Amino acid sequence: MSRVSLSLQSSWSTTELKSGGRTHVSDGDESNEEKLSEKESSSESSYNPSSKSSSTEIVTSRKPIYSYLTGAGIEEYTRPTKPSQWMIGEVDLTEKFLEYRALIVDNARKMKTLSQVDQLALNFICLISNNSKSGNLMDGDVWDIMVEQCRDEFPLQPLNRSHSAWCHNVNEIARTNVKEAKRIVQDAKISDDLAVAYRDVYHDILRAYSSNYSVDGVNEDTYVHDALQPLLKAYFPNDDVICREGANGTIKASSSRKQKFDPNSHGRKGDCSVKTNDGCLSQLVLLVEVKPPRNATSNDLVKLGKCLKDVVDKLDEDGVRDGLVCGLLAEGYRCRAFAMDLKFHGLYRMIHLGTFYVPQDSNNLDVLCGAFQVMNLLMAIVIRNAKYIKKQIRKRAPPSTMALPSFESPIRINEEQKRFLLNISNPRVKRAARKLNFE
Repeated sequence: MSRVSLSLQSSWSTTELKSGGRTHVSDGDESNEEKLSEKESSSESSYNPSSKSSSTEIVTSRKPIYSYLTGAGIEEYTRPTKPSQWMIGEVDLTEKFLEYRALIVDNARKMKTLSQVDQLALNFICLISNNSKSGNLMDGDVWDIMVEQCRDEFPLQPLNRSHSAWCHNVNEIARTNVKEAKRIVQDAKISDDLAVAYRDVYHDILRAYSSNYSVDGVNEDTYVHDALQPLLKAYFPNDDVICREGANGTIKASSSRKQKFDPNSHGRKGDCSVKTNDGCLSQLVLLVEVKPPRNATSNDLVKLGKCLKDVVDKLDEDGVRDGLVCGLLAEGYRCRAFAMDLKFHGLYRMIHLGTFYVPQDSNNLDVLCGAFQVMNLLMAIVIRNAKYIKKQIRKRAPPSTMALPSFESPIRINEEQKRFLLNISNPRVKRAARKLNFE
């Protein structure tokens, strides 16, 4: 008879799954949740065995199977008697989301494959985006209401005409003469703070992007330095309110959540972050997750969402109610900005603020105008909430009852292990910890 042994293990350690001499090794990092490659997906969907196996033969499917209900997360959730609700007219959007989540929990119990949107929902995170409507089981009309409400709450604004005209002029000249574009940027007459940001971004971009330079194939550190740091430095300069931090810092909120489940766990590290400049009371307000163009197939959306949730929970634990944190997900040339809050019981809103692209080389600096639109909104949200957090954290309010635990990274298993887990009733085994040994 198979024997299952459970042991707690750090999310940075290796997870081994053994069955009948076959061992699968998967990275313990949260990026396991979405590392299924397009090549793997296509080969799995076309798998169609032509022969039937005998009743004694173990049928092994090529389609990956994941156990999602791992760690300290909760499957069933009941709102308090008088909950904080997200109401639009007569529609309780929180209730609609929790109904949708119940379907996801049922699918997770059956070990069906979950989309990224569904994996977020499993952790009470509602990704609100035009593009996420097709990736989940929620009613389309309800989704449209959510998207419209959030668009009104966080509207993107166009650049004013003078700024837009100046940017367009620099972009045109840079295609044929980078040196002349640099001269125009240096001689720019600055009229306001946004103009300063635009000038500084162009200054750093043009220094990095020579006439024959491209960010194709560069490693992550170079990509961050050349393509993203010009934006981050210009929009989030170190001052009395905020300060930037590189990739070496461990995210305290991530450590706090993981160590509640496993005292030996370590928090994950963001590629870049912005924090309140507040000494020992410092709190994260913007997390940047990066995958350069050559590694763009690795999607970190679920990882970013869960980490932002950790930060929101840490704010609540430290006495900051209605705190809002932001995330920037850079995948190749595409960057998506998000904001997350916890205003309603059972619902963390992960709101898509906008998408922009970073230049590939000096021939397509035009994409910076779209970047400025999104970054203008992101900067306003980050600075406003950094000031709010610095003020609220000194009031030392007790934690609310709204924060909810998260599941750990999904564990990949095979058909035999799936059948074993589906046939046992012990919830501690079903929600296995970081390591499953089948012997």
